[in-house]
Amino acid sequence: MVGQLLNDKIRDEKWRLISEIVTKAKEESPFYLDQWRHFDTDNIRLPEQWDQVPFTTREQITSCNPFHLLWKSRKNVQAYYESSGTTGNPVPGFPDLSFEKAVLFGKYLDEWMGLTKDRVKTAVVALVYELNPTGIRFQMALPTIGITVIPFGARSTVCTMERQVRLMRRMDPDAMFSRPFEILRLADCFYVLGTDNRTCGLSKLFYTGEIVSYHKLQRMSECWNDAEVYGHYGLTEIDSGLQLCSQGRYHEPATPYLHVEIIDENGSGAVEDGQCGEIVLTSLRPEAIRYRTEDIGFRHPGKCPCGNATASYTIMGRKVDSVEHGEGRIFPIEIEDVLFSHPDIGNEYQIHLLPGNRLKIVAEQRWGTKQSQSMLEQWLVRQIQDRFGLTVQAEVREFGKLSDRLGIPKVKSGRFIDLRCVPRQDWDAYTETNCVDGRFLKVQGKLITI
Repeated sequence: MVGQLLNDKIRDEKWRLISEIVTKAKEESPFYLDQWRHFDTDNIRLPEQWDQVPFTTREQITSCNPFHLLWKSRKNVQAYYESSGTTGNPVPGFPDLSFEKAVLFGKYLDEWMGLTKDRVKTAVVALVYELNPTGIRFQMALPTIGITVIPFGARSTVCTMERQVRLMRRMDPDAMFSRPFEILRLADCFYVLGTDNRTCGLSKLFYTGEIVSYHKLQRMSECWNDAEVYGHYGLTEIDSGLQLCSQGRYHEPATPYLHVEIIDENGSGAVEDGQCGEIVLTSLRPEAIRYRTEDIGFRHPGKCPCGNATASYTIMGRKVDSVEHGEGRIFPIEIEDVLFSHPDIGNEYQIHLLPGNRLKIVAEQRWGTKQSQSMLEQWLVRQIQDRFGLTVQAEVREFGKLSDRLGIPKVKSGRFIDLRCVPRQDWDAYTETNCVDGRFLKVQGKLITI
């Protein structure tokens, strides 16, 4: 099924693009020529036949020669990069860094976020520039709509958090494009350095790189004087994605260039609206077709209260990041939502998955709170028990005792640190903060200090 579409015009254009992209895949892509050698694309002529198109998986992409992913029409390839590989092998990609793409991306951001309408003149880009084109894309796109970019990066010992705060105080930017981690860490740095960030002129925040819970979304806005928050859910393999609304839902873009499906997790077919399943994305440009994201979510029935007419989704997280409990399961983002619902619990946290599927939550006090660590621990244990019927261990540390000095988290937010198969004597190495990426090498299952 093609799914929910805005109107007949968008539906017809989307199906034209679907038919075109499937037909061209075998002609232009060495990857699909191999993967679809037993699939006849001529049979796909109607929307009802879409489910005959084979899925594309992460394993297929990571096991092939990366250059086989290139379509012949992608003549001007300017860069190669790989995703971080936080849940498996890094995924290759060939980002379009052309000026034409930058102009289109800038226009898209402007229309969505109202940047020129609200007179945004300067913007901080606090996104990784190493091994990843994300920061570069914003660096290129924003000037096309008249916005001066202040590049911060995110993994540099030269551009420390303290230096970034001082630069922001001098430049007073209007917007920030970053990950949730850096957005909240920078706010904490303002507090610690004795600077009232409510005097900062930030009015718009854009995050990418991970999904966040509703209360974390509220925290980000609150930390920056109730700035508007815009979020994006997308993947390296697709070069497209869903956009956040004021209700904390992710919407399909109002263009015909992305097709979204929610399928049964065993891949047998589509599920009903409101029912959880695996998210499948198809970029209607030369990218992955029917790509199984391994992320779990559901499409909301009916129109979203925000007023956006496009289909809306709630995304729970990667399937492998959930833990079974009773007849269901729990995702890290659900526990994150509990943590951020308490005003005295800080922005840093870890969730340890222990042998026997037991959970331990490690959090920290928020800067300036008078609430005791023991009281916060008791509150956490009680809340998790009441909401999920789950008994957990809780440890709340002093502010700053959980964070990484350089702002480089070893584990992305919304993930369990899985210690179930790790020898007890090695747990500290997996949960340690205040270390630099690359300090450890994993050789034959053992961590070697370098």
